Amino acid sequence: MNMKIQNFRGVANAEIDLASITIVDGENGIGKTSILDAISWFFTDKNIYGSTKFEPIKKGENNCSVTLLYNDGNTLEKVLEYKDGISTRTRYFVDNDEIKANDFANNITELFNSADSEVLQCSLVYEYFLTKLTAENRRKIILNLFNIKENSYDLDTKKAELNKVKKEIENLQLQVSSYKKIEISSKNINEKELEKEIEKTKQVIAQKEKEIEKYYKKEHEHNELLRENSILEIKLNDILKQKNELEKQHRLLQKEYKEVYARSTDVCFNCKQQLPEDLKVQEFEKKQSELKNIIEQGKNAADKIKELQKEYTELQQQIELQKTKIKTVELELKKFDIKGENMLKNELKRQLEDLLKKAGTKQETNIDELIDQCDAKIKELQKAKLILESEIKELQNKRAEDSAGIEKQINSNFKNIEFTLFETLTNGEIKPACNILINEVDYFSASDSEKIRANIELMSKFREKYNLKHPLLIDRLECLDDEIFDGIIRYLEQNKLNAILTKVSNSKVINIKKIASWTE
Repeated sequence: MNMKIQNFRGVANAEIDLASITIVDGENGIGKTSILDAISWFFTDKNIYGSTKFEPIKKGENNCSVTLLYNDGNTLEKVLEYKDGISTRTRYFVDNDEIKANDFANNITELFNSADSEVLQCSLVYEYFLTKLTAENRRKIILNLFNIKENSYDLDTKKAELNKVKKEIENLQLQVSSYKKIEISSKNINEKELEKEIEKTKQVIAQKEKEIEKYYKKEHEHNELLRENSILEIKLNDILKQKNELEKQHRLLQKEYKEVYARSTDVCFNCKQQLPEDLKVQEFEKKQSELKNIIEQGKNAADKIKELQKEYTELQQQIELQKTKIKTVELELKKFDIKGENMLKNELKRQLEDLLKKAGTKQETNIDELIDQCDAKIKELQKAKLILESEIKELQNKRAEDSAGIEKQINSNFKNIEFTLFETLTNGEIKPACNILINEVDYFSASDSEKIRANIELMSKFREKYNLKHPLLIDRLECLDDEIFDGIIRYLEQNKLNAILTKVSNSKVINIKKIASWTE
């Protein structure tokens, strides 16, 4: 199973056997890594650094291609080509017949088996797994690799219950505070004092209603600011699209200007024959007119770009100012406890009704009774809170014990690499993590030699788990001494791992040397 590479980055032509262990060597900058990039791009659309933001097409060429030769002459080809000198498109072929991207992917799956795109990159390219993925994704992939499903022990449910209880306690404490603010005596008071209490309560209610109304106005202001900000951002995006379109038009005009300027006025544009003097003059004047027109269009486009850039900058400033206003209003809203204020207002209204009744029937208010009821409920909830906190602590300890077992189970599969999948916080809580050690040294502090050995070991586990037949792509082999190099080659041979490895040498040309071969 061979792969042909044409016009890919630094490589004009190369052919390499995928079902083998192959060493690619040559001096720096000669195109060794381009071979790995081409193979990675063929399978994943990414280079070996996990990026799609690179230029595959060799400088000066109009397209590049990677072709897989398999089954005694069948071919599977991926081509990237310029459409208009600027943008590119990817095309796919099987035995020279063009196919869709999905059909290409199905062919790849049939030949090499499939896996999630991140898993595939991890099993294909040295170091991608550890340097490109987030710790969360890396952790998930490692657990899946060994079919480990974590037990949450209902910790999230228990924490949600605890938060609910805490909120109820806070609300009751707020209610008690509200009751205590109502300075109404439950003792017998004379009619004059009662009238004063009624008037005072009415004033407090009116004050609370004003504060609540002020909050809702502020909330309305917040919503209006968000709406205006949304309109500004839409307008900003529209301007950016216009600006990008004009910049593209400006580049095309520059290209057109160069083409017209370079065009000879001494020969016929169509037949390329020498022109007589009078036609030379006409052709020259025509060329000058075209150039003048292009310059004028270019100037207009450049002026419009400047205008749009100015408008874009002003809009950005407006949006930043708007965001500052939104944050200020949000802080004001956050300081105001609308739920508590509404609760207090409603209680004041109820107490007012009691006072008005009392004024007619001489009945006593029941504030003290209400406070006692709230205090009793608070005590009951605090007991429930202590029980939940104890249960959560017990579950956290259980999870800590199991986490050590999970790490031990995973790490028993490796010789050089060790994963720490949990961190214990100061409050005793277990937090998911994915830290890596190589021979007891932090991964990013380990040497390239240690990283290569650890990653090859890890990549082989992915191939084994998902039955993948893609070759391993290993860069920077020159960092290994002879003994370690020989050990890696033996490991690859013993495990029948296809691999393409690059190494710096003094050679002025790329050398591709196959040192082992088999078909999986």
